[in-house]
Amino acid sequence: MLPGLMWTLLLLAAGCPAAEPQLSAEADARQNFQAGEAAMQHAEWPQAQAAFEKVLRLAPNDVGTLVNLGVVCTRQNKWDSALGYLTRAEKLAPS
Repeated sequence: MLPGLMWTLLLLAAGCPAAEPQLSAEADARQNFQAGEAAMQHAEWPQAQAAFEKVLRLAPNDVGTLVNLGVVCTRQNKWDSALGYLTRAEKLAPS
């Protein structure tokens, strides 16, 4: 289990309401990421882009999301956007 998720679950169990939005945001990000991947598999590029952009609002430094947005933008011939997402991903990716 992820350390952040474990702490969130412990705080929820202790009745700490501040942990609930974080858990919800993580669940929203995961759900949108999965929706984006599904849209990519069906070549539904605008839907994939919208889903991954939602993830990015919740997790702006998620490398996988940035790479997927780069691919999605490439498939839509949005070269400047693709380059921007891929450059950000490269800067954040561990060497």
